[in-house]
Amino acid sequence: MNISWMILVAGQSGTMTGVVMAFMALPMILFSIVVPKYYCQHSPRKIVFISTLVTIPGILFVLFSLQLNGYQLFLMLMGLVLLGSGLGGLVSQSAMIVSCTLNSRDAAQASGIQCSVRNIWQATAVSIVGSVLLFSSSTLFKSAMLHASVAPQAKEYIQAQPVIGFMSNTDFIKEMQQANFSVDDTRVSLLLYKETRMESAQYALGILIILVFLHIPGFFAIPTQGWEEKLIVECDEEKQDEF
Repeated sequence: MNISWMILVAGQSGTMTGVVMAFMALPMILFSIVVPKYYCQHSPRKIVFISTLVTIPGILFVLFSLQLNGYQLFLMLMGLVLLGSGLGGLVSQSAMIVSCTLNSRDAAQASGIQCSVRNIWQATAVSIVGSVLLFSSSTLFKSAMLHASVAPQAKEYIQAQPVIGFMSNTDFIKEMQQANFSVDDTRVSLLLYKETRMESAQYALGILIILVFLHIPGFFAIPTQGWEEKLIVECDEEKQDEF
């Protein structure tokens, strides 16, 4: 959603969008490496909770950074850094949480299943957030146009469209011109579209926060003993069994 907003709404190039998104990617890579290496003795449950508590403010920073014609750069970068840091902490624990609950033979087989399930749920979550972004934008805009001071023909045209796509201001103006909207109707429609587009993005990010919160009850099943301590205990038990 961030990439779509940066390119379509803010009008950024692909290169600039990649630079901005690096503020999320780099912390995610860094924390996914550093946390298992230097904090493996800490409680996995604590790490997951802290990572989640970092992720949620990151989403809020991104939400409040949105503007009608783009975004506030500082808030967006702060949000992306927090998101990347939180995701890195979560990623660092996910594989071990599943693997360490199984014996060594089943753990090897579970890695592929775990990866598949994670990809499926990730795709599902993306589709949920994307659907909210698209369909709420269309619904809110149609509702706003019903009460707008535009020509009846303009209202009828908007209501007849199955979906008003998520598009840039330039593409929206072109579509209104092709529908023979007057200059005043196009101006009013564009302003309403900007407002409802931002509102729908805020709804989508709100849904993302809810999806994050839905995972929290499952965190209480995560082990509280650090992986390093757990591995030492298991090695001692294996030695005793061999003896």
